[in-house]
Order: sequence, then C-alpha cells, then structure tokens
Amino acid sequence: MNTQTQQPSLVNLRKYYLDWLRVIAFASLIFYHIGMLYSENWGFHFKSSYTSQYVEYLMLVFSPWRMLLIWFISGVALRFMIDKVSSFKSWLHFTLYRSIFYYYPCWWDYG
Repeated sequence: MNTQTQQPSLVNLRKYYLDWLRVIAFASLIFYHIGMLYSENWGFHFKSSYTSQYVEYLMLVFSPWRMLLIWFISGVALRFMIDKVSSFKSWLHFTLYRSIFYYYPCWWDYG
C-alpha cells in the first residue's frame, strides 16, 4: 500500500496552538485597553469614575510584551504560510498578493 495516502502531509497540518495563542494575545490586548479606562494616571481619551492605581500596576507588567507577542504570532503564521510555497514564481506571487494586490486588487484602475 502507498504510505502517502495513509499519513497526512506535514505541510497541511493546522497549528491549533497558534490559533489559541492568537486568541489569548488579542484577548489580553482588549483587556489592556479596557484597563486604560480604570487607571488613575494613564493618559486616555476618557476615564471612568471608578479608577484604581492597582490597575495601572497590572498594565505596567503587561505593557512591555503585549505588542511583541502579537507581532511574534503574526510572524510565525507568515513563516508557516511561506513554507507552503514551493517555487520562486509562487513565492513572488504570494508576496505580491499579500502586499500590493491585497489592498489594491485593481491597482491599474486607480491611475
């Protein structure tokens, strides 16, 4: 029997831990921005009347790594997407689609 039909390809396996890490990172980012409403000395557009200094301490703990975690997760996801691209022509098409054609699908019509 052919062993390739019995085992799934390693390239096509979904990395579920990245999905959960992404969910946790964005949930922490949402709670971080909600915390801006309740901190005493944090500059934000508007404030709640129920401010606390302890919220600010908690936010200072998470502040150094919150955006770093999101950029790391997106970089790892991009790396796994690039692994699926085999040839240079496919890689060039992938790069152009993810940069130019994603934002301007008919960029020649805007001239």
